[in-house]
Amino acid sequence: MLNLVENIQCSFLPGKFNPFEKTPELYNKAYHSWKNTWGKIFSDAGSPDSLNVENFLRQNVVVTLHHRNEVIGLVTATFFNLTSDVSVQHPYLKPFPSKMTTLLTESKSGMYMTGEYLAVHPDYRKSKLGVSLSEVLIGLIQKIFTLSQAQILFGTAVRPKKVHESCFGYGYQECGAFEKYGLDCVLLFNTQANVREHENPEIRDLINFFWNHRSDFTILKTLPQFDENHFIETQTAA
Repeated sequence: MLNLVENIQCSFLPGKFNPFEKTPELYNKAYHSWKNTWGKIFSDAGSPDSLNVENFLRQNVVVTLHHRNEVIGLVTATFFNLTSDVSVQHPYLKPFPSKMTTLLTESKSGMYMTGEYLAVHPDYRKSKLGVSLSEVLIGLIQKIFTLSQAQILFGTAVRPKKVHESCFGYGYQECGAFEKYGLDCVLLFNTQANVREHENPEIRDLINFFWNHRSDFTILKTLPQFDENHFIETQTAA
């Protein structure tokens, strides 16, 4: 594990950088990693046109693991403010069960958050590393959720890839199933009350290492609860 964390860095990138500034190369590499991974998944499912770059641009956070300048894993997060009608009516919610969309519509306070587009480079999968970077990335998304104080965290997992099984260990619950982009999908959600840490201490150590050593280029860095000193004080107090 020591060699692993010494050679991998974690960066939080926005889905869209300031258009008046030069785009960092790492951002371009993260985009192409997302495009190549999910483009193949959609093509294999018979719906190559389902890859929409707007879905990358709308992300508030692209959690990126990279070795030197090679992106080896990523997962994305978007926040939706429930006081905004457009957030409640966003197309992301269209396939959701009516009971879940009703819950959100009636809430009209706070936020909900999504964790999406998990991807790990084949050379860095558990079979080769001995540890699951997918589970680490899910843990990083959950840490963002916990500190953001969003009410609900949603995730849509492709059932045959079995990512949803890893999510259950973090407290996620299954609340629906549907076909999306030609894929058999599981709809998952978590709440602040149900959040759990990973049972494997090695995974927990990796999540905390990447979190504490991350480079943050997103809106999160402007929020007090995401300040590094705030996090350290919170952990110490606990």
